[in-house]
Amino acid sequence: KINEISKALRKMPNLAEFMNGSNGLMVYVPESANDLIAEGKALHNCIGTYVNRIASRTTLVFFIRQIDNPTAPFVAMEYDGSIVQVRYDHNKAVEKDSNIYDFAERFATALTKAKVLTA
Repeated sequence: KINEISKALRKMPNLAEFMNGSNGLMVYVPESANDLIAEGKALHNCIGTYVNRIASRTTLVFFIRQIDNPTAPFVAMEYDGSIVQVRYDHNKAVEKDSNIYDFAERFATALTKAKVLTA
């Protein structure tokens, strides 16, 4: 189920700029439960326990990565129609006045416009 959601999101043209990256950041959409579990372990948080919520489309999780290191865990973002949380390692909140949070907000706006949780 998570893979189906991931594939659908990656096909949405208005989300491509975020997945391709801008301002040094990019979005990675988890493709499997294992992706979520691995990211949770790497970031020392509980994101790996969100599998059922994502599969039921009550929330979505995205990994915000640095373009110059796209495979390294950096920030996790939860979205349920709006931003729920944007967190670094050990659940440290991303500062709301940072370029990372600004990137997350722009991505959340694109998700809302695409109605990703209403379909």
